[in-house]
Amino acid sequence: MNPSSSRAEIADRLRDTAPSLVLTSPENAEKLPRSAAPVVLVPETFHRTPSAGHEFAPFRALLDSDADDFPSAEVGQEDAAAVLYSSGTSGRSKGVVLTHRNLIAMVELFVRFEASQYARPACDNVYLAALPMFHVYGLSLFAAGLLSLGSTVVIMRRFDVGEAVRAIHRYKVTHLPLVPPIMAALLRAKSTGASSLDSLVQVSSGAAPLSGKLVQDFIKAFPHVDFIQGYGMTESTAVGTRGFNTSKHKKYASVGLLAPNMHAKIVDLETGLCLPPGSCGELWLHGPAIMKGNIS
Repeated sequence: MNPSSSRAEIADRLRDTAPSLVLTSPENAEKLPRSAAPVVLVPETFHRTPSAGHEFAPFRALLDSDADDFPSAEVGQEDAAAVLYSSGTSGRSKGVVLTHRNLIAMVELFVRFEASQYARPACDNVYLAALPMFHVYGLSLFAAGLLSLGSTVVIMRRFDVGEAVRAIHRYKVTHLPLVPPIMAALLRAKSTGASSLDSLVQVSSGAAPLSGKLVQDFIKAFPHVDFIQGYGMTESTAVGTRGFNTSKHKKYASVGLLAPNMHAKIVDLETGLCLPPGSCGELWLHGPAIMKGNIS
């Protein structure tokens, strides 16, 4: 859940999902309604010692618990694994139910795309996590996909362009997934004297459309970076398309190639018929990463 959600939004989410346990930071605990499920406070920095603080004792107890203390449960691939709330572009925000199968497919499809980008081993890559992990973009990349690649992930609590530039230099970041506002912020930092971020190999943009001018300005400012775009939705577990440049063919304005095992077609909204290449219509996606359904 977005930690900046209002009290009313949090109450709605709790009614929708009926959680049996809530994990939250101390500063957000006061937003929870009194009727909420049992709450476990999670510290920003945690040391597994008694001095970690009494308020965090339940969290420490969870970490120290033996797996045998809990009853085993049968979990199938079609069972719900996560509920993420969409941005609400078509109305009230809906809870998107993603299954274990969806997440497995996302990891596999992400691995295939990401690991095939360059000759260097994926485990040598260093990613900067400047995107929120309650969003499907951040969840798919940092909380699941990159772990399966063995890549290093440097996590920012929240994005700050100065801190991001320093982190890129300090940790020799090679990959920076971002959204258009972060891309614009890096350009402004470059114009005010920030260095050229030499360690970066790839910058990938998603979650929102980019203007052609912003793309061209970024490529001009950072010519050594392989810039790509991608497309996906919460409802497709972030899987959709991903850019892929070669030494001979670079198409920065494109959202790239269709993901493996993902089917797509463009449909005429009036006739319901499939349209040929180059036509405008509604994009339909089908594949193992498509959500189970939604709750609202």
